[in-house]
Amino acid sequence: MKTYIITILLTVCLGCSNYATGRPWAAIEVINKQVNREIVYWDNPVDWQMPEDDYGDCTSYAMLKQLRLKNLGIDSQLASCRTANNKGHAVLLIDDYVLDNNHESIWHKDQLGYNYYEIQAQK
Repeated sequence: MKTYIITILLTVCLGCSNYATGRPWAAIEVINKQVNREIVYWDNPVDWQMPEDDYGDCTSYAMLKQLRLKNLGIDSQLASCRTANNKGHAVLLIDDYVLDNNHESIWHKDQLGYNYYEIQAQK
């Protein structure tokens, strides 16, 4: 039932867009919030791993978001960065916007104080 409701919401939202890029931001925001709530944060020393049993680290959040967005035909890029506290972190980028497990809202990449040092190449 939960998946069915999310699918209906995404279908309705795919026609919505804002920001300057013309992307379906309402659907992107739903996925960002949904994944942030589904996974229980667990600091896993293994790099770039999908969530297991609803547990994962920042790379798990970013990878699951990317997979779900790809299923909707929305391109994104995985990125490694350093937070303002110089902690290693992973996020998902869509254009210049960040989907982050530390934030429910989507932010412009310049607003978070992150230093991006590796960004997945666009396909």
